Amino acid sequence: MNICIQYTKKSCKTGLALYEALRNKSRHVIKRAFKSLPLPSTDVLIRWGNASTSVNCRELNTRQAVCNASNKKKMMQLLVANETIRTPEVTFLPEGNDILRSMNSTDYVYVRDSLTMNVRYCMVRDIRSTDLYMSKPITNRTHEYRVQVFNGEVVGIYEKIPNEPNTKLFKSWNCQFRRLDIGICSCKERGQAMAVEAVKAMGLLFGGVDLVKTDDNKYYIIEVNSSPGLNSLNVDKWAGLFLDWIENPTTPPAIPIMPNQQIVNNTLASVRRSSLPRVE
Repeated sequence: MNICIQYTKKSCKTGLALYEALRNKSRHVIKRAFKSLPLPSTDVLIRWGNASTSVNCRELNTRQAVCNASNKKKMMQLLVANETIRTPEVTFLPEGNDILRSMNSTDYVYVRDSLTMNVRYCMVRDIRSTDLYMSKPITNRTHEYRVQVFNGEVVGIYEKIPNEPNTKLFKSWNCQFRRLDIGICSCKERGQAMAVEAVKAMGLLFGGVDLVKTDDNKYYIIEVNSSPGLNSLNVDKWAGLFLDWIENPTTPPAIPIMPNQQIVNNTLASVRRSSLPRVE
């Protein structure tokens, strides 16, 4: 069997590490491909954050599912529209410009940039016309996690420990990632279940979820990624998960239908997941 892993510039480092681990563990032919370059002949394609190529073979993460997670406005719309998931209070742009005008211009918010797809922390007055959405800070945050999910199960939890106090954005370059024991860690079953639902909401077979916990034990989904972070301690585990699924496949998750624009409009800015009883 031919297995190909396809990655992007952003996921290249972890994609190559996974490629080597698959080669070491598998009796199958393992290939690799970068971004939109022509794919080699393959029976199975592992999309490691890449949605650039249409294929006619088995896929681990479909093209549509990766697009759902990569398009960050679409990702947040899917999360907000799902009643089992709690998110921060979100205002989509430019639809919510009237809400921005009612806010204090010096208030700080998190904003998703449309060009880089990255998040920045800035004042309301510094929001740009091309930004995708803003979210209000969760002021009582006590923990932030990266939760790794595969085929409906949590397979890894890492707590983000910032290098400096009062860090506003928890990133790989300003945090240490501490691996936690799934069964006894501070990220309880309720938070883990919400992370699983967030991955399912994208239609992904596997993914990584950024999850915040507050001092009143509520959980908020911040982001879903289609290429979970890997390191020397878990890359072999992920290679094993992929090979087990390829050799003993189960039904992949259904691709979600995007909520219609009326549903999206009804959730703009006014949705507070803390008011939804299903996730209490």
